[in-house]
Amino acid sequence: MYDLGDLVIVTEDCPLNYFAGNIGIVNSRLGKDYTMTNEEGYNHKFDDPVVHCYYGIMLSSGETHIFSDKELAILSKGKKQNV
Repeated sequence: MYDLGDLVIVTEDCPLNYFAGNIGIVNSRLGKDYTMTNEEGYNHKFDDPVVHCYYGIMLSSGETHIFSDKELAILSKGKKQNV
């Protein structure tokens, strides 16, 4: 699970090849993806109990797009600063 401010990269196996390799920052957590799970909560494709989430990612181009955590890889964890 990613946190707000984490630096991520869109993986090469992203279905939208245009975004593959783009770097961005997690700016919103949009909720869990239950579309790939059966009654027991297991993912049909990977057969694991992980429920995946969607995130709003602000890319380095300045655009914001929505990705599943299956399409992202962490580069750096964001750190909260006391201001």
